[in-house]
Amino acid sequence: MPVPVPVPVLMAVPRGTTADGFERHLGVNHLGPFALTGLLADRVRERVVTVSSGLHVLGRVREDLNWEHRRYQRWLAYAQSKLANLLFAYELQRRLAAAGRATTVSVSAHPGVAATEGQRRDTSLRGKLLAGGPAQGRAVAGTSRRSRDAGRAVWLWERSEELTGVRYALRPAGHVR
Repeated sequence: MPVPVPVPVLMAVPRGTTADGFERHLGVNHLGPFALTGLLADRVRERVVTVSSGLHVLGRVREDLNWEHRRYQRWLAYAQSKLANLLFAYELQRRLAAAGRATTVSVSAHPGVAATEGQRRDTSLRGKLLAGGPAQGRAVAGTSRRSRDAGRAVWLWERSEELTGVRYALRPAGHVR
């Protein structure tokens, strides 16, 4: 039975950086999972599930990934990281297929939105989030055209490898080192 690997997620936190100097949302929500998946890629046999968010539609993956040359907006930084998750999930699937790994799939999940106390206090996105109660179930969510931009996904992949120092070397399923 596969063992899920939990990965922490940050949502709309104030500006800050990770220990490696990355903008926090990008570092925790995208670069960390990107690196971990890359280190485990040859051991994954069935699926990689990347957690994104419907708020990815507000995101833009720009040259300035770390928000050093533009006014920081925490919800947009979060949205950028969630768009990066989807670009990664789609690109990983393309690369798995190209490596002959037809039995390994890359999918993404939107965990749903719940009206929590923290969201009630945060009015910065009022009118943009429709949330049920904390026990609301999951629903099927679509992805934006921007999340399926293969050219941007390749750019982000290469930049992510450069930033993390983790290079993917996907081998066909069953390949033994």
